[in-house]
Order: sequence, then C-alpha cells, then structure tokens
Amino acid sequence: MKKSIKFVENAKYQNPGVIPVEDNQETEFVDANEESEGESNFSFSTIICYGFIIMLIIAVVYKFIFPTIDSIQANLSHQKIGKSIVSSYFNLLENTKYSDALKLIDTSDSQYSINSLINNLESELGSTNIVGYNVLDVVENQDSSIVNTIVSYVDKTGTVQKKSQSFSVKDTPKGWKITIDGLVKNFKLEPSVATFGSGFKITLQEIEYCTEGINLKLNIKNQTYKKFNIDGVIDMNMSNGSRFSQPINTVLKSKVSYEHNILFKGSSGEPNQAVIKIVSPENQTRTLSVKISK
Repeated sequence: MKKSIKFVENAKYQNPGVIPVEDNQETEFVDANEESEGESNFSFSTIICYGFIIMLIIAVVYKFIFPTIDSIQANLSHQKIGKSIVSSYFNLLENTKYSDALKLIDTSDSQYSINSLINNLESELGSTNIVGYNVLDVVENQDSSIVNTIVSYVDKTGTVQKKSQSFSVKDTPKGWKITIDGLVKNFKLEPSVATFGSGFKITLQEIEYCTEGINLKLNIKNQTYKKFNIDGVIDMNMSNGSRFSQPINTVLKSKVSYEHNILFKGSSGEPNQAVIKIVSPENQTRTLSVKISK
C-alpha cells in the first residue's frame, strides 16, 4: 500500500522526512552561537588581563608605596620625639630643674647624678647658665634621632655665648631618652686651607667627638700629575694650652682628592689650632685655625 505524500505549504524542499527550515532561520541560529562563543572568550580574556593588572598594582604598592609611608611616618615620629625631649631638657636647664632634666637622660653609669650633669655642662660649655637654644636639624636613624642644636649660655664674664651641641635621642626600654654613652658629635669647621707649594692642599672639613677622642677630618688634594709620599705630623693645640700630636703618612696619587682622618686618642676639650708639619716631600709648616661653623 502506497503512502500518500502530503505537501507542506511554503516548503522549499519537498524531500520526505525533512523538516523544512528557512535559510534566514538557519543563518540566525549559527550567528547566535558564534556571537555567544565570542562573548565568552572576550570575558575570560578580560578577567585574566584585569587580574594581572591588579596583581601588578598590589606588588608595586607593597614594594614601594607602603615602605615609603612607613618611613615618612617613622621620621615624623622620631623628629617630633627628638625635638620635644631636647626642648624639655633645655627648658628644665634654664629653670635649674636639674633633677627633672636628669630623668630625660639615659646612661649606663649608675652613679650619674645631678653633680655629674652639672660637671658635664661645665666641661662642655664652661657654664650652667643656659639662656636659650635653637634646633638646627634632626638626623633620623631606625631607633634614634640625632638632634643638632645651637646652645646660648652666659659665660663667666657675663657675656652671652653660643656653641654647637648634638644630642642622641634613643628608644630605650624606659622610653625615648637622651643618651650620652658612645655619642659621636660631628661639627662642620670654618673653611681653612693649607697650601704646600703647587703640589697639594690640605683642607680642614669637620671635627668629630667620640669616646676614643677627637677626630679631625681632612681633605687632601694633589693637583700634579705625579705621585709622592707625605710624611709629617699634625699638632692639635687646645684652648686650655694642652697639645696632642698624630703622624700623617700617606701616598698621594696624581690628580686625586680624598678624605683623610686623624684621630687624637684620649683628647678632649676645644681645639683652636692645627699645626701641620710636612717633612716630605718638602719641609713646610702650616698653621690652621680650628673653628666650629655656627
């Protein structure tokens, strides 16, 4: 028995068993799939890209910005602490409140007392009559601050004098305090140059007070194209009449300029002259004034 074929209206294909589909419908179906797949690929790539950028920004912030912020905050904190403690210290000294000033000092010497504090002022300033001070700058370290000041005081003749002083303010187990143990004090000197012939110059640059004694920092400059040996001695004359000597032996290369340190062990006080005697290559003597720059 033959099956009858039923014609479907508007059908493009008349093959039996095939559902006619319009061309535009098939095209729309394929295009929709392609568009969906493209959107999926674009979203995945964008997520990866954004994630990489975010991770990079976090790494940069962690590496550079956060340490900088911490450093700035620490410096501000140290400066504030250092200045405030030194300010309180001088205010107490001006009002002769030595017992309260002593509480701001940290020292390993258990015998350090009010008399020790007064003697320290006498040895460094020649007076306990403090009338003012000025903070020049604060040098920051990780757990300490070096506060450089100019101290005003009245000497024995009744004249107001000024002198540079540096204070180390440290973070101790008992809190932030002024420490006097092992403190190195550096002061710039007034320009003073010794010229030896046309060969080289010696310039006094800085004076350093430390536990070992007094250290003079020099700059030695050779302007010639030949090298030669320097053999001599430097005498440091103190304001109280005492004198300390140290040899200077070095080899100067041609066209060179470098720093040289002369440590006068066991010395203390206030130097006023440096007498430089060079016996090689020529016998020459130069006297330079040692004056702290205000």
